[in-house]
Amino acid sequence: MDTDREALLPIGAFARAAGLSLKALRLYDRLGLLPAAYTDPDSGYRYYRADQVPTGRLIRLMRSMDMPLAQINAVLAQPSADAQAVVRRFCQAEEQALLRVHAAAGELLSLLAKGNTMIADSTTGLKKATYEAEMREMPAAQVVSITRRVTVDALGQHISGSLLSLSGFVQTQGGTLCGAPFGVYHGPVNHTDDGPMEVCFPVRGAFTPEGAIVVKELPPVQAAVVRVAGENCEFPAIIGAYDAAHDWITAHELQPDGPPREIWNGPDEKGMMEIIWPFTAAQ
Repeated sequence: MDTDREALLPIGAFARAAGLSLKALRLYDRLGLLPAAYTDPDSGYRYYRADQVPTGRLIRLMRSMDMPLAQINAVLAQPSADAQAVVRRFCQAEEQALLRVHAAAGELLSLLAKGNTMIADSTTGLKKATYEAEMREMPAAQVVSITRRVTVDALGQHISGSLLSLSGFVQTQGGTLCGAPFGVYHGPVNHTDDGPMEVCFPVRGAFTPEGAIVVKELPPVQAAVVRVAGENCEFPAIIGAYDAAHDWITAHELQPDGPPREIWNGPDEKGMMEIIWPFTAAQ
């Protein structure tokens, strides 16, 4: 192998840095979209270079736009100006399709009323948010939680339904909610990857688990924290905040330690949350 393997990222570390699932990375490797820098001939284990992380993030962003893999490949193969043109053409085509949907929906709703038997960056013209991260000591906490596999389309329903179930459970068992609820992303959640994603409430009291509800203790951790507000709390804009937390950790020569969390503070009318990514000293 030409490249020193010690300088490469194992597939798990690369997946966390790029925000892609292991399944997606294996597919992109087979298709030549994001080939591994080295594959162990005995184990088949894949390794990547650190400079491949930006490409992985670009692919993730384009997939969040439902861009076909063939067009993603065309973007990656072009110089910057030509790649921007490909993205703009894709966005224009999607906008035209959406206009056709709206027009058809208007006619459909009219018929039903009568009783008849329905990329976040500069290349798309959207403003890209910038984030600052800080270090925080997160204390140990007892939580009740519900974990499910959901894609991003069902994420809001999972969160709201789980919070309602958890608060009812705590009240019924005589406990107390003692902090802001949060989500733990045990894997990527997007249009194709389904986590799993865990919804948690910090609590005080003694509880007997029931059904899908789990009671457990979270240990204290050190974490990189990024605050997010307004429209940047929505997918796919929020993935930039996760990238900022991960990049802060690696820039300080630390190592991500466990899945990231998303604390839903929500004190203002537009919403607010914090991305919490635990870390430990690098090995």
